[in-house]
Amino acid sequence: MKYTCNNCKHQFTPTSPFETNCPNCQSEDTIISDKNKSGIGNLLIDFITKKPNRYIGIIILFLVICFKFCGNSKEESGTTYYDFKADRKDDHITFYIEVLHKDDKGNIIGDKSKLTGNQIEKFGIYVIQNGKPVKLKNLVDGDKFFPCYLSPDGFQFVLDPKREMASSTIKFKTKSISWVPTKLNLSKCVSIPVELTHISFHSSGTNIVIKTNVDSFSNQDPIYFSITGPKGPFIKNKKVWSICEFTEIDICGYQEDKDTVYADGAHPFVVDRSKCPCSAEESAQLEASITNAGNALGRDLMNTQLLQNFENSFGRIGSGIQSVKFSIPGRNNITYMQFISFIMGIEEGAAPRFTCNVIMTDCNVKLVIFK
Repeated sequence: MKYTCNNCKHQFTPTSPFETNCPNCQSEDTIISDKNKSGIGNLLIDFITKKPNRYIGIIILFLVICFKFCGNSKEESGTTYYDFKADRKDDHITFYIEVLHKDDKGNIIGDKSKLTGNQIEKFGIYVIQNGKPVKLKNLVDGDKFFPCYLSPDGFQFVLDPKREMASSTIKFKTKSISWVPTKLNLSKCVSIPVELTHISFHSSGTNIVIKTNVDSFSNQDPIYFSITGPKGPFIKNKKVWSICEFTEIDICGYQEDKDTVYADGAHPFVVDRSKCPCSAEESAQLEASITNAGNALGRDLMNTQLLQNFENSFGRIGSGIQSVKFSIPGRNNITYMQFISFIMGIEEGAAPRFTCNVIMTDCNVKLVIFK
């Protein structure tokens, strides 16, 4: 391999790979002049043969950068595995979770850890009830479940049933555990929350009283009720409502993170407010409304729109119009349906004209007179 001296242009062949000084002028400024060696090859050979102690610092810096950015980063790209386990006894079960970290190649990173006590309850354990997961609360010591009843089929417990935690870096080795207890310890038993699935109601005076399928269970999650439909307002655990402030009722309720449940029967439905307290102002307004609509109908008995307006004028008492008595010439104390039959029997073009008077007590309409 030939070298050329940049100082005196002398070409020579070194006697040793490490003796590359020019033999003519002793200059160290020499380069490889062999045409068969070029590019990265020339640079590497020149680096090896030129006093390598000059480049020790550069070598160290290169190695540090290489280890930092090119080394194995298993810890950063590892996956956490949760293994759901339990110690089973006759009257209780103790949960624990083993945590294992692995890199992308399946190699274990660090030591295996174990979650116990309050860490378990914060992590979240669910029990399957009626095919649905229900989160357990108030576990003894944070990780022990004592049942309040025995079941021949036992209990099934799961982690992360809604897959809220699972991801590319969090996986579950075991998510489900089954257990069949044989004894009870009622002094420590943990009530399983019961999910709201059914709402019913009944009237009591001017109130509506709500009942649910969870009323007989203690320590249940609160229920938020509305009697004006899903837009609310919802009030926590309110089961007795006065109907006198509403014209329509639409009962529903929900527990947090659960679906809205509607009450049995048709919804919404019109409220019969005939039993509600009535002010003098309300009574006067109702009387005027019925009288005006009745007088308009009396001038044109065959007009179906005026008949509909007349029915709507009884709005405050709703379906109570069926209990109101009517009086027409020659007939007293007839029902509303008999009044309608009277109108339907009038021949076209022969309808009489009537005026309307209303007799009421507070907001209760006693008699409507057409004369």
